[in-house]
Amino acid sequence: MAYQLTKDKDGSVLFGYYPQTRKSKTVTITDAPNEYGVCGGSDGCRYLATRGDYFKIEPIRWRVLKEKDGKLLLLSEMILDFRPFDEGGTNSYLWSDLSDWLDDDFFYDAFSPTERRMILATSIRCDEESATPPPGVLSDEVFQSNWAGAVDPQNAETFKDKVFLFGVRNVTQPDFGFREDPYAFDENRVARLTDYAKAASGDPSDTAAWWLRSPIPHLDCYVRVVGEGGNADGEVYVADPCGVRPVIRIKT
Repeated sequence: MAYQLTKDKDGSVLFGYYPQTRKSKTVTITDAPNEYGVCGGSDGCRYLATRGDYFKIEPIRWRVLKEKDGKLLLLSEMILDFRPFDEGGTNSYLWSDLSDWLDDDFFYDAFSPTERRMILATSIRCDEESATPPPGVLSDEVFQSNWAGAVDPQNAETFKDKVFLFGVRNVTQPDFGFREDPYAFDENRVARLTDYAKAASGDPSDTAAWWLRSPIPHLDCYVRVVGEGGNADGEVYVADPCGVRPVIRIKT
């Protein structure tokens, strides 16, 4: 039987599973967690026992940013996890812990074998262009002082990933529904956390900053983030945890 992609009324799609919502007080756990920490609930759902509580493993909701020839570019609607970019201090996405985690642990934990076959390897650019806003959006003075020189040419190679992070150019792309100005408040860039991600963050706020793959000029240990208010010029130290919104491209 062919895989049936579930689409919601708002145009988003459900694809893959990940722990998200904290267990309701009306639900009881019916069996002991297995070796992976997964157990059953009285509501018939699976739960992950971790971070001091139980979190329902439920479908991931994705925003469709582009659809062409049966291929969909998808950004998770919510911040799914809260993790460091790289505990060793690199701001090169290619060599980061987060890149490894997305393309390995998350890929195999979140998607079934059938779903994994649907996810396409995507060419990921980590060059200067991908780390900066579109041309002409900022004055030359602002661009040169705050954006130019972000990427070490040695780390500018293109490689392929199945699960990845967006760069600055992606989140300032009008075709994806975002404002071009990285300093502007943009509701479409604001992201809420799942209960699971919120438990990892240790912050009760409903929204948070989320990682991009673009480094900061002249700061070896900092990476760009989309701020809590939807601005795309934030920066976070790479060993500090921050929100994760995965991106995938699938063929239906």
